[in-house]
Amino acid sequence: MGDYYSAAAQVVRTRAAAHRAGDDPAPEPPRRFALRRWRDDTGVSGLGIVAYGVAWTDDKVVLRWLGTTTGVAQVCVFDSLDDLMRIHGHGGRSEVVWVDPHSIDLAADVRIGGYVD
Repeated sequence: MGDYYSAAAQVVRTRAAAHRAGDDPAPEPPRRFALRRWRDDTGVSGLGIVAYGVAWTDDKVVLRWLGTTTGVAQVCVFDSLDDLMRIHGHGGRSEVVWVDPHSIDLAADVRIGGYVD
């Protein structure tokens, strides 16, 4: 079949090789957020927090609707936060509220087999 790799696979292979060689710093972790709707002209989504999501460092976004008004807790994947807001931002009537700080100290309070409070 040949050795075809997509551009994304080539990036992953390059980063994996750098990581094995010790030349690649730990990547930033993803950030959690809430999608808050200020106004809902359709009456479908509801008001307040309507979904929670995760923004990955490669710009991909995973969103899970709460389904409070519809009963449907659908999971959606977007290429970027801009794409999500272009579709579901309702012209400035919604906002992203970050749950996690922009940077996390991954070296602090490491515990094996437990949780950090």
